[in-house]
Amino acid sequence: KNKRFRAWWQEIPQGQVHNIRERIMRKCAISQEVFYNWMKLRTEIPDLALREIELVAKEPIFSSEVPLYDRCARQQAQQAEPNQEESKS
Repeated sequence: KNKRFRAWWQEIPQGQVHNIRERIMRKCAISQEVFYNWMKLRTEIPDLALREIELVAKEPIFSSEVPLYDRCARQQAQQAEPNQEESKS
């Protein structure tokens, strides 16, 4: 997990690094120290953080299957559909 995260991180344009790092830290509720521990393979990224990182990245990082952010968006759309039908009645 950490190696994939680091490989993805190295592809981020330099001008976006600060903004994306801050968003990941905020979404995962971590300090900059923890972020760099993940990056330097000192500590493992928890499973709960994987989804948040992919949501920030807006692309699959940790799996080759349907990206987590797509699955999340689909679930939200499916949950919204019944509400839309109820409001039409």
